[in-house]
Amino acid sequence: MTMQHPEPHDLTALAYDLLEGPEREQLLTHLSRCDTCRATYDSFREEQALVRDAIVRDARSGPAEARALERTLVMLGAQSETAAKPQAKLIALPAWVWAAQAAAIVVVALTLFFVFKPVEPEFLPVAENRRGADVRSGTALVVDNGVWKPAEAVPYDTWTKAGNELTIELPDGGQATLAADSVFSIALDATVNAPVLTVLAGRGEVHADAKQVLVRTGDARIHTLPGGRLLITVEGDAGDAAALRSWSMPRDAQTQVKQGDALVVPASRRYGSIALRDGESLRWTPQDIEARDADGKVVKLALAAVPSANEDDMRRLQVQLGELKLRLDHLAERHDLHREKWFEELFQSHNRGGAFQVKINVEGAGLVSSIALALGEIGVAAWTTELEVGFEITRDHSRLRFTETTPEGLRKMVPGAEHELFELVKFEREGKQYKALKDSTRIAEYCRKHNLPQPR
Repeated sequence: MTMQHPEPHDLTALAYDLLEGPEREQLLTHLSRCDTCRATYDSFREEQALVRDAIVRDARSGPAEARALERTLVMLGAQSETAAKPQAKLIALPAWVWAAQAAAIVVVALTLFFVFKPVEPEFLPVAENRRGADVRSGTALVVDNGVWKPAEAVPYDTWTKAGNELTIELPDGGQATLAADSVFSIALDATVNAPVLTVLAGRGEVHADAKQVLVRTGDARIHTLPGGRLLITVEGDAGDAAALRSWSMPRDAQTQVKQGDALVVPASRRYGSIALRDGESLRWTPQDIEARDADGKVVKLALAAVPSANEDDMRRLQVQLGELKLRLDHLAERHDLHREKWFEELFQSHNRGGAFQVKINVEGAGLVSSIALALGEIGVAAWTTELEVGFEITRDHSRLRFTETTPEGLRKMVPGAEHELFELVKFEREGKQYKALKDSTRIAEYCRKHNLPQPR
C-alpha cells in the first residue's frame, strides 16, 4: 500500500506553527513514520529560524522598523527565487504553492518582527522624586544627548521646552500654560524654600490656586498670591539646546497681573519690592527694572539717590518710599501676610536696610562726600549721601554704577574683576554717616603696577 504524503505547503504551515487541532496531530504522526517528509519539515524549520534570527538581529540592534523589515523581506524574496532550482532546499512545486508558502512566511515574519522589535518609550521617564510638575496637556521636551525629546513630566532643575501649547500642574497646586517653544525650568528657591517657575523664553500664563506661585523673570522673583493670574512674555536665547546652561538669562522680561495680587522682589537691593494689582505690570532688563500701574504710569523702584541729589530729589524719594511701603501694607492686609515668615523677613530686611525709613532729614540729605580719580583711560568715583554709598567706573565711554546702603553691601555688588579698582577708595563712618576717601597707599601701588603717573 502506497503511503500518502502531505503537501509541502502543509509542512510549511506546520513548521511555522500555523496549524492546530486534528490536522496538526495527523501531520506530526506522519512525520514520525516518514523520513522524507521529516527531512522536508526540518528544512522548513531551519528557514523559520533564519527568518526569526534576522528580524531579531536587525530589530534589537537599534535600526528603524522599516529598515529591519526591509532586510527580512529581501531575504525572503531571495529564498523564493531559488526555490525552483534543483540545489534549493525546498522541493520543486507549482507556482501557486510557492505563493502560498511565501505569503505564510511573510505573515510569520511580520508577526515575529513586531513581537521581538525593541519598544522605545514614547516619553522619557522621570523618577518620582525628580518630578517638578505634571503635564496636564501638551508635550514637555527635555534635552537628551543634545536633542529635545518628549518627557512624561517636567523634571526638577532642568530646562524644559513646550513642544506645543503646554499646561502643567505646579508643585504648589497652581497651574501654568506656556506657548509652543517656551523654555522654562522648575527648581527650589532657597530664599523662600519653595518651588519657583523660571521662564527663559516665550509666553505663558500662571494661575495661583489656594497657595502662592513663585515665578522668576530675569533676577526678579514674583509671588503670585492665591487667586492671582499672571501673564509672562520673555525674550531670550533658547533655540540651541546644547547652549542652555543653568545660569542662562533672558534679554527682556515682562509680566502683567491680570487678576488678583502679586509681589515683586528684585534680587538687587538697589530696588524696593513692590506690590502689583490688576492691570499693573513689570518690565525687567539686565540694566533696569520698571513697574507701571494700570494707567501706564511709571512706579519708581530704585532706592538710590544720585550724588547730585537736591532737596526736591529727596522729597520725591521720600514720597516714592512711602508709596512702596503703603502698597506692601495693603497687600499684607488683604492676604494676612504678616503671619507668613517669608514676608516678615522680607519686610524687616527692608526696614533694616532703610528702604522704608521714610522719616528723612530732607535738609541735610544731599551729598555728604565724594572723590574722583583719573587713572589713564579709567575714571573712578565714589560718594556718600545720607541714604547710600556709591561707586562708579568709567571706561571706554561706558559707565558702571553701583549703589548700596552700606560699604559691605556695595563691595558685594561690584564684580570681582573690578575689586582692584574698588580697593582704591575707602568708606569711613562718621557718626551716622559714611565718608568716601582715597586710599593713597593702594593708589600708589596701582599706578606703579600699571605704569601710570600718580594722580593729583
